Amino acid sequence: MRRHFERGTAVFDCEVCGRKARNTSDQYQRRVCSQCNEIGEIENGISDNNLTGAELAQAEKRIAKLRAELKRIANRSKGRG
Repeated sequence: MRRHFERGTAVFDCEVCGRKARNTSDQYQRRVCSQCNEIGEIENGISDNNLTGAELAQAEKRIAKLRAELKRIANRSKGRG
C-alpha cells in the first residue's frame, strides 16, 4: 500500500469513522481511510483464522493502537476548527 497521496485523487469522508481521507491504493473499492481498512482486515483475520492466545493478543493490540491513532487524529482536527 502506498502511503502518499496521488495528484488528482479526490478527498472523501471515511465510511467508518467519518474523517476526511484520500485513497492511497488502487485496491480500495470502499471509501475507508487506511486505519479503518487495516482494522477491518485484522478483524477479518481474527474471525477467519480463529486466532487465539498470543496471535489474538497481538491482533487486538494492533487494533487498539489504530483506534488510538484515529482518536488522536480526530482530536487534532477538532482543535484546528
